[in-house]
Amino acid sequence: MSLLNDFFLMFIFKTHFLFSIKDNFALAPLSSKSHNEKDIQIKYSKYSKYSKYSNMLFSSYLAGLLEGDGYLYVPQTTRDSKGRLIYPSIQLCFASKDLPLALLIQKNLNFGSINKKKGTRAYLLTINNILGLRQFVSLVNGFMRTPKNIFLHNLIYWLNQHHSSGYNNPIIPLPLDTSDLFQNSWLAGFIDAEGHFSLRVESFSKTSLNQQSYIKVECRFELEQREIDLSNLSLYDIMLTLSNFLETSVKLLKRNKNGSNTCLRLRTLNINSNLILCRYLSEYPLFSSKYLDYQDWYTVFNLFMQKKHLTQQGLTDIKNIKLQMNTKRHFFSWNHLNKFYELHL
Repeated sequence: MSLLNDFFLMFIFKTHFLFSIKDNFALAPLSSKSHNEKDIQIKYSKYSKYSKYSNMLFSSYLAGLLEGDGYLYVPQTTRDSKGRLIYPSIQLCFASKDLPLALLIQKNLNFGSINKKKGTRAYLLTINNILGLRQFVSLVNGFMRTPKNIFLHNLIYWLNQHHSSGYNNPIIPLPLDTSDLFQNSWLAGFIDAEGHFSLRVESFSKTSLNQQSYIKVECRFELEQREIDLSNLSLYDIMLTLSNFLETSVKLLKRNKNGSNTCLRLRTLNINSNLILCRYLSEYPLFSSKYLDYQDWYTVFNLFMQKKHLTQQGLTDIKNIKLQMNTKRHFFSWNHLNKFYELHL
């Protein structure tokens, strides 16, 4: 995204407007609706079947985002050394090119502030208002799948201890979601935070009279996580769950010579793994700019399945697509945000 586009998006945020995500990018003001306990209680019984399903999709997607690139802070005390009140906070990190998604999530939650992360090309959506924290916790509680659920529980205990007055019931911390990944959109949120789609196009020349030159085309999807998270617990279990789901394997990578910095990576290379991923994302789409990378990746995967990569025209098309993906992308369309999940509270 160009600096001018980035500045334009920030101008929209600073003036408290949000893209309505139409083709003409019309602007609509953020709601100024007031909040109370009734607003943030999730009473599924009063919803239509569609509303229940939409809330579940939003909640599980939000949990995936949080566990992929989010942070929960819970203070050990209620006041600092100068006697000032200390509040917990939840932060979601977005690449600067994904500001429209951050704004849309903020609009749905109707809580939180967005600020540029100093020294980076990223934005932080921060929630530290008590009502906002209770709403966020109520949404993702029960949809978490990683050790970060421990931090969520700590936040729940803090809210129940320090801010239970005026609320009908304490928030009950729920265990990890161990349901099949195809049951909700958690993985889509996790991919939007941490996933990477790439293409490999490589030419091999013949090395002997008996060999032929050939072209190798690979459609890769990768997920990488640190081996041990901030709770000092291993992320191997969730990475193993993801690798089993995609029928691939988990590899341990050492990022320095002494092996003190290790991470876990899974990668899809074979057709079956990519077909599973395509089937999942057709049901639970991405919403960040990675949606655009996935669409290009999917186009090449289809060309590969049709063996068009073996033709000169197909190979040329694949190379041209590769040249506009990921960091090489300069044009961003956000029409896919029209299909983002509505939150019914």
